[in-house]
Amino acid sequence: MIVSCHAIIEKGDQVILTREANKPGLKFVGGKLENGETLSECLQREAKEEIGSEIEVGGLISVYNYLDKKRESCVRFYFLAKFLSGPASSQSEVINEVICINRKELAQLKAADFYRQAYYLAIVDYLANNKLPVHYEETYE
Repeated sequence: MIVSCHAIIEKGDQVILTREANKPGLKFVGGKLENGETLSECLQREAKEEIGSEIEVGGLISVYNYLDKKRESCVRFYFLAKFLSGPASSQSEVINEVICINRKELAQLKAADFYRQAYYLAIVDYLANNKLPVHYEETYE
C-alpha cells in the first residue's frame, strides 16, 4: 500500500500550489509517507523539501483511495496547513513553479487545471469548509 499526504497551505488569504516540470497541471505540496513518520511529519518534511517552508498541519480535508496503474492500493490524505515561515519558492529539482492564489481564483479552477482529479476534489471540499479534526498521539513504545 502506498500512503501519501498533501497539504492545502494557507498563506494569509492565499493558497500555495505547485507545478512540476514533467507533469501537467497544478499540485499541492506533499508526497509519500516514509517509514517511521507520522502524517504530520510527512507534510512538514515535504513542505521543507519542496518549498523551503515551515507549516503547521491542521485538520483533515479529505481522504482518497484508489488503485494505481499496477493495481496497488493507494491512500492519499489531504490536510489543511498554515504557512509559518520560509521562502515559499521552489527548493526542489522537481518543483519548477510555486503559485499563490486567492479563494476567488481557486474557485474558478477546473478539474483539468490539476494534475490529478483528487486535487480538484480536495479543493472543492476545502472551499466548502469541510474539515475533520485530527488528533495526534505520541508514538507508542
